[in-house]
Amino acid sequence: TTARYDVAALPTFLPERLKVRLAGYRAPTSEALLRKEKLAANRRVTRLAAVSHAQRARSAHVVAVVKAKASFKENGISFGPSPAPTLPKKLLLRSKALAPKWDAAKLQTKEESANARRMELLHTKRTSA
Repeated sequence: TTARYDVAALPTFLPERLKVRLAGYRAPTSEALLRKEKLAANRRVTRLAAVSHAQRARSAHVVAVVKAKASFKENGISFGPSPAPTLPKKLLLRSKALAPKWDAAKLQTKEESANARRMELLHTKRTSA
């Protein structure tokens, strides 16, 4: 094996112990690189096989669910959205009693009249001062 770093090419500001340590590192051999590549290829194949297996299992489950839903539909069973829940009569009456007794138009007129009163008050303060 050959040295990974050329000791003469290392920067001079590095401490001596680091230079010695870097000089000790060896470049990987072609056999080591091939071993790593084979291992990576095996891992890729294994991962793809696992994903493929999971997808096959999932598709079988989906087919079963579609069949079940079709049989429910034939028998008149539906899985649509449920109707909105209704309150008991007593709570409905209470909610209507507590509901706000105003609307946007009433609020707008109240705000305009309050603004008019405020302007009138400011005008009287200016004229009396």
